[in-house]
Amino acid sequence: MTRGTFVYRNGKIVPKHKAAPKHRGVHVISDDLGSDLEHHGYADGRSTASKSVFRRWTKEAGLIEKGNDREAPQRAESPSDLRRDVQQAIQMVNQGYRPTIGREW
Repeated sequence: MTRGTFVYRNGKIVPKHKAAPKHRGVHVISDDLGSDLEHHGYADGRSTASKSVFRRWTKEAGLIEKGNDREAPQRAESPSDLRRDVQQAIQMVNQGYRPTIGREW
């Protein structure tokens, strides 16, 4: 028996890599958000339903558009790493290290 992926086209079962696409045609990604959503300009209060206009405004304002993709979770430090860092800090203080505390801004 032959293994692989098969699809049903025109009443026959054919290998997927030889099958024509089920739907032919043009796929259009609209620039319009529709009547339900609207982007608002941050500084001047302008609003638009156009994605491209919003991206242009964002770029002109020097902002970065962030998507809704999830960021990869950051690896938490293992207890051994934390223990080593604390031991090192204690050793530095015992040797006379004194941190300088200053303003961060």
